[in-house]
Amino acid sequence: FAIRVLPNWEREDGHYAGVETLLLQQGAPSDGIVIVRNPPGYNIVTGRAAIALPTGGIASVLAVAERYDARYLVLEPLGTTGDLRELYDHPDRFPEFIYLGEADDDRLYEIVR
Repeated sequence: FAIRVLPNWEREDGHYAGVETLLLQQGAPSDGIVIVRNPPGYNIVTGRAAIALPTGGIASVLAVAERYDARYLVLEPLGTTGDLRELYDHPDRFPEFIYLGEADDDRLYEIVR
């Protein structure tokens, strides 16, 4: 099905399987919502609820996380700009996030409440 109907999906979103494995290894509950660049792709690959990474940087991420009760953030190396790029490069500088690890250059964070 994926090869004929959704060609190359595994190259685009297949890396999310590694992020999900890391999330589960960190003890994340199965109903923990993830903020990610491509929520439909994340959901297809993992079965986990996901919402879109908003524009507007860290303040927007925190507002969306609060509104939709999202607990985790995935940042990918491409398309990460501004203060989110700073978070990607220097996770220890942002007390609002706990860096959980990396899978295929995607970085996973828990959002501190």
